[in-house]
Amino acid sequence: MSPGRMHRSWVLPVLACLSLAWQPPRVLAQQPGDSTHLIASLGLVSSAGNARQTTISLIDKLTRIHERWTFGQEFRLLYGRADSTTNANYYRVALRARFAATERVSAFTYASWEKDTPAGLSYHFEEGVGAYYLALAQPRNKLALEAGPTLVQERRLPSNARDFAAGRAAAAYEHSFGSNAAFSQVVEYLPDLMDLSDYRINSRTALSAPVARILALELAYEIRSVSRPSAGRKRSDRVLTAGIQLKL
Repeated sequence: MSPGRMHRSWVLPVLACLSLAWQPPRVLAQQPGDSTHLIASLGLVSSAGNARQTTISLIDKLTRIHERWTFGQEFRLLYGRADSTTNANYYRVALRARFAATERVSAFTYASWEKDTPAGLSYHFEEGVGAYYLALAQPRNKLALEAGPTLVQERRLPSNARDFAAGRAAAAYEHSFGSNAAFSQVVEYLPDLMDLSDYRINSRTALSAPVARILALELAYEIRSVSRPSAGRKRSDRVLTAGIQLKL
């Protein structure tokens, strides 16, 4: 068995076990100073007649804060069918732990898995570490910067699987309009450290407006771009979604 296959054989069970450790906020035992936050977004489009189309978008983010530690879990699903043909099939699972050295500086580690069938991405694993810096911390504006190395294992059809070391740089900005209305922008850059012309860029822009105490309408636009796409595929995927967001 090759090292890459051995590596993938234990990554999935570890991700699965860690995911089972997360429970809804109401069943987590709260300690003084602890907090748990859940954000879930759901979008659904269905049409019939001359064209039959169904698209489902689901995102959940669970965050647990305990003293200096922040633990996070993320799940994303985008699935679509048009006239009995699958035209969207994207999944992402991520786990993350961050330790705050000061109010603005932290260290973190994370692991993630992605699959994007229409883009020719059979799988994409990442295991990385890095530094986090809260560059802007105002009541209505926050800007966080991240950077660090990561290990990548991926397969883009019809190519063979490959393992390589990559860098990761990210920026996340959020502006609060008050009453749970907010604008956010996240940009992520991941180059192959041995070949900087081979890279990925991910971007997500979102705007949410409350309709109830824990419910909001969300409009989001995502771009997932690669410099070297699979044969016959385009370099970028763009997704515009609108749906309901739940905040607990």
